[in-house]
Amino acid sequence: MAPSNVDHNIAILFFGGLDDREALVFGRRMAEHPGIALTIIRFLPSTEFNHTLINLTPLPAHDRETEQQYKFSTAEMHREHESILDEDALVPITKKTHSSDGSDVGKPIVYGEMVISNTVHSVPVIAKNNKYDLFLVGRGRFPSPLVAELADQTADCPELGPIGDLLVSPTVRISASILVIQQHDDIHTDEVPFSKNVDSTSTVSI
Repeated sequence: MAPSNVDHNIAILFFGGLDDREALVFGRRMAEHPGIALTIIRFLPSTEFNHTLINLTPLPAHDRETEQQYKFSTAEMHREHESILDEDALVPITKKTHSSDGSDVGKPIVYGEMVISNTVHSVPVIAKNNKYDLFLVGRGRFPSPLVAELADQTADCPELGPIGDLLVSPTVRISASILVIQQHDDIHTDEVPFSKNVDSTSTVSI
């Protein structure tokens, strides 16, 4: 298809983590096409949410009984280090959105942030506005707190990860396509269902 015949609006729903960063890389490459308009929406926890401690614990083998459970990596995750990597991944994007030197081939990338306290309620609001043709989301094997919030939800398509599964839920009913991204990784391959414990008196930690 000729470039002049391509006109697509793509959104990346960015919560942070290894798979979301891979979605950023893929989305930026797509945005080099002159017919692609890319919007990056970064979700940040509200002050209210930041007073909640979410602990994820691998379920014992005898409790892994259904196919309707999300699976997360069993590898140790360092939340502070992941946050630094998220910020570093966003630096070229935030700089680009404020740059007007005309050096980019594609359309300008739109970047925005949304502070939320409930992922289940907030993501469908974005998905249902019919502005986007395609959503890029990370699979979330190393979940941020806002994604870990969904760990105990019953999944329709658990292989898509919590955010991908939320977008394809019959209750959301969006017309856009969804592409779930997972970074290739030969090390962190062990994935199991996790249980979620919540303490509303502490700060977020996973």
